[in-house]
Amino acid sequence: MAKDHPNKHIREAIRYAERLGWRVTTSTGHIWGVLWCPEHSREGCRVRVFSTPRDPEKHARYGRRRVERLSTCLTFMLVNKGKSMTSHEFTLILSAEEVSDEQCNSLYEAGCDDGTISTSQRVTRIDFCRDAPTLEDAIRSAIGNVNAAGLQVRRVEIEADTIAMHKS
Repeated sequence: MAKDHPNKHIREAIRYAERLGWRVTTSTGHIWGVLWCPEHSREGCRVRVFSTPRDPEKHARYGRRRVERLSTCLTFMLVNKGKSMTSHEFTLILSAEEVSDEQCNSLYEAGCDDGTISTSQRVTRIDFCRDAPTLEDAIRSAIGNVNAAGLQVRRVEIEADTIAMHKS
């Protein structure tokens, strides 16, 4: 087991993830560590845990929801292996430098419940793990959800290995 997170709410969320089979690796700096889903392939999902989030209880709640969502997603992927729905990871960078609690709630209600919202150095981002037939479909639906919440997307970021994986 990894070292304990200093915040009790986040520590409980991490233990919850571990009970679901997720493993924890610790880091240094703003990212305390990473929760890795039980899927051990390159497609396995991960959730980053901050060292000192602005609102630790909210960070723990969102992290727990993300683990639940991804665990459900993983079960769906395993049950439907070989079928057309795939989980895609990407990040949307928003035009807004910060988002309020009300805007976070609007994003969640608009369908961004499969994304983790974070702000650092006046850049707001949403890291997604979205189920869709194609990467393009996943990105288009996420942008539509952000727009429906009254916010705008500045750019999309995708890991190079994700693009290479979807080309073949």
